[in-house]
Amino acid sequence: MVGTDDAAHSDRHRLLRRHGQSRDTERFDRDALDESAAHLLVASLFSAAAALTLFLGMNFMSDPQTGAVHGFFAAMAVAFASYVLLLFLSAGPRLDTAYVTLHSVRNELNGTHRSRR
Repeated sequence: MVGTDDAAHSDRHRLLRRHGQSRDTERFDRDALDESAAHLLVASLFSAAAALTLFLGMNFMSDPQTGAVHGFFAAMAVAFASYVLLLFLSAGPRLDTAYVTLHSVRNELNGTHRSRR
């Protein structure tokens, strides 16, 4: 997660260096990268919260026979993990689009090209 966030920030800095060349056209890519970086930072916080919730649930509310977590801690861990999954699903396409635009990836390789074979 941290590596993805670092990649988004390095792409953002590359866009800022090219700011004078095409100011308006790359503004949308910068905005997409900024929003994706914010989503990834929140996802990392919620991942830590899910890990802490599971840790607490396993130590205080787990079934002694099976070790399964029940009740409030289980519900919170599922809620945190679900939200993290939704954040990654929303940030992924934005990061991909910004990367393809920023690095001028050929149509055949960018994942949106349909071949006529």
